[in-house]
Amino acid sequence: MAATAGCLAQGSGEVYAAPGMRVHLQRSLPAAPARSHIVPTKTGMPIPLTSPILARFWHEADSGARQAGYAQFIRTIQHLTKYPVPALRAQTEGRIFVRAIISADGIPAKIEVVKRNMTAGASEESLSLLDAESIRVIKSMKFEPKANGADTVTVPMGYFVQ
Repeated sequence: MAATAGCLAQGSGEVYAAPGMRVHLQRSLPAAPARSHIVPTKTGMPIPLTSPILARFWHEADSGARQAGYAQFIRTIQHLTKYPVPALRAQTEGRIFVRAIISADGIPAKIEVVKRNMTAGASEESLSLLDAESIRVIKSMKFEPKANGADTVTVPMGYFVQ
């Protein structure tokens, strides 16, 4: 089995290949630094990382800014969400709708599950684990402060086995 070597892009030193062609690099690339999702504290107890400060994209008048804020919001949800193992083993799939009040200082408060569209026959254990995970994800988010009050948002959290 022969590996196809890529060509060098003109003047850039970067390797490229045609779609579907394998590239074999002669030199090893530096290892990517490990990303930790845990931040050590002064007390020694680790705490999980929270999200970056997110825009309140639903207030944006510019559709481009609204779409960019929504995309960052979805990426943050995808990054923070961890599928609970028992629910994954039980093949529990669907959407959980979580309502949260975003306070004036940007912290989600009064977070609750308002609706579930899940697979038929899902166990209560799986559903409660998915509810707890959805609430944890929303609780760990932080939004831009807003001077004139709180916002209420409903977030669909999707859990699907691929």
